[in-house]
Formats: sequence, structure tokens, C-alpha cells
Amino acid sequence: MVRKGFCFWLDEEIVNRFKNFVLAKCGYNLHAYGNEVERAMEHYMRNPSSANTHTFAHDVLSMKVTNRLEKVFLTLKYNCPFDGPTDDDLYEAIGEVAGRDDRTFWKYRRLLLANGYLKIQRHEWRPMLSGNGIKSKSKRFFIYDWGPKAELVKEAEK
Repeated sequence: MVRKGFCFWLDEEIVNRFKNFVLAKCGYNLHAYGNEVERAMEHYMRNPSSANTHTFAHDVLSMKVTNRLEKVFLTLKYNCPFDGPTDDDLYEAIGEVAGRDDRTFWKYRRLLLANGYLKIQRHEWRPMLSGNGIKSKSKRFFIYDWGPKAELVKEAEK
């Protein structure tokens, strides 16, 4: 069997633990590290369910984003206590907490909808005004309703 070099980056602590494991098992041997990695890879490919390391990290929000999401929601709730917020209200609340940028607006809007803080009640078309006050084209304007998570927050405050 032809052996081929393979280079990758690993956590330093894991590398040190692996070195200690191989030294305890095999003693000092130049090929022992490669042999152990090779065995682990073969085991993983033979039994993929026994080595499942998928963490669903793409579904987990960081604590920073979660805190900002809650701040946006509380700002919205404070500014619109009875009616559901509109796009303008949402843009203002997100702008106060996370910054006034279109990409930030769409990101936090998507997160608020996906996490149950808001749901879309209806939308309507409104004309957009250019800098000189002339109507140029229409834009879809959303009106939101409080989502199921918002109801839970309201009940917890009572």
C-alpha cells in the first residue's frame, strides 16, 4: 500500500492528548501516529453511526445574537404595545440595537420570524418616493403580528 502525506489543523489540546495516547500505547515510533489515525479513519468509514459528530451548529444562535434578538423584541414591544409592528417599526428597533444596515435588518427580521417572536399578518404595496418626492415604484410593506414566543414573554411579565 502506498502511503500519502495528509496535513490538517487540529486543536492543540487534542494533538497533545493524542500524542500521549500513542506514546502510552506504542512507545516512541515514527509511524505510530499515522497508523492510529489510519485505523480511526477506517473505523469511522466502516461504522459512520458510531462516530457521528454532527452538532447542528448552523441551527444554534450565538448568545450575542440571542441577546440582541431579545432586545429588538423588547424594543418593539415597548414601541408598539398593542398593535403589531410594521416594517418601519421593525427597522427602527433593529437599528437601535444592531445597527442600521439593510443586511442587518433582513437578518434580524428572518430570525424574529423563525424563532416565533413575530409572524406576518399581511402585506400591502406602498409607493416609494425618490429623493425629489416623485413616486417611482411600489414596495411591499409588511405588517406583523406577535408570534407564539411573544405571547409567552407577555405572560411571564404578568
